Amino acid sequence: MAEARSSVRSQIIPISGGHLVLPNTAVAEVIVYSEPAPVADGPEWLLGLLNWRERDVPLLSFEALSGQPKPAAPLRAKIVVLNALGGNPDLNFFAVLVHGIPQLANIDERRITAIDYTPDADSVIASRVVVDGETAVIPDLDAIEQRLLDCKKKWFKAPRKRRASTKA
Repeated sequence: MAEARSSVRSQIIPISGGHLVLPNTAVAEVIVYSEPAPVADGPEWLLGLLNWRERDVPLLSFEALSGQPKPAAPLRAKIVVLNALGGNPDLNFFAVLVHGIPQLANIDERRITAIDYTPDADSVIASRVVVDGETAVIPDLDAIEQRLLDCKKKWFKAPRKRRASTKA
């Protein structure tokens, strides 16, 4: 009898110098880059607030958040809007600037290999991996959400309210 293999439906997301690997359920939408509204006195990794579906969504540079130099927005930049899965009602979504179109993939143990990596206490990287011969990182979404919540207390204005419907 053949052994059943489980796979995780994932998104392989290009960033400067590598890829992010996220479960497909974390991705709300991929959109074309638009300039975010700046956040006064925000950290370097916080690129600003994006108006998405009548919400203010923080846009971040994963590279800068993980201690790498902040890259410029590439010519064909995209934004990946992510579901905040931590359950905090103050943060429903956040977005990451990416360098291309994410690729959908069913990843099982044959396609992924862990790289020896011990994260620092304040790291936003949960794991480093190789997927189909390409190096990638699996971000620590809980740590990212916590960093954003810490910032929200200082720099974010209250979320915009939805406009009242004009339908009779």
